[in-house]
Amino acid sequence: MPSQSTRRTNRGGRTRSAARSGRTSLRKMGQSRARSVRPTRAKRSARMTGRTAGSRQMSRRRPSAARSRRKPQRGTQGSARPTTDHDTIQNWAEERDGWPAMVEGGILRIDFPGFRGEGKLRPVSWDEWFRIFDERDLKFLYQDRTSDGKISRFFKLVDR
Repeated sequence: MPSQSTRRTNRGGRTRSAARSGRTSLRKMGQSRARSVRPTRAKRSARMTGRTAGSRQMSRRRPSAARSRRKPQRGTQGSARPTTDHDTIQNWAEERDGWPAMVEGGILRIDFPGFRGEGKLRPVSWDEWFRIFDERDLKFLYQDRTSDGKISRFFKLVDR
């Protein structure tokens, strides 16, 4: 009976543990260290894509249905448009029954009827609102209609 220190080999000359890991037995190779016979990552990926291992050429794929759909263009329904025009901002807000307001600390807002923060917002004039808007170099992102065609109240003040 062989001692536990000796390894059993299969017909290919590999030890059982080496056969599982893809390494050839040291006895069969006659070397001091086993080398991996497993292909490199580049060769494996090249084999899967049908390219040669050294080539950098991208495989051409047909666009899937999800990728070929075009995103809506700016200014269409459901998208936000930027503006700095005072008249556009004021008309947009008034069409939705909104008025200029500020939160404590000087944060600009447009208040709409039925908004939850009615006690926290302080109404201001359009002149004061636009003065602060210009001093802070802001841009007004707004949405005319939602993607399903309803009038939108979405707006956001961002840096220019």
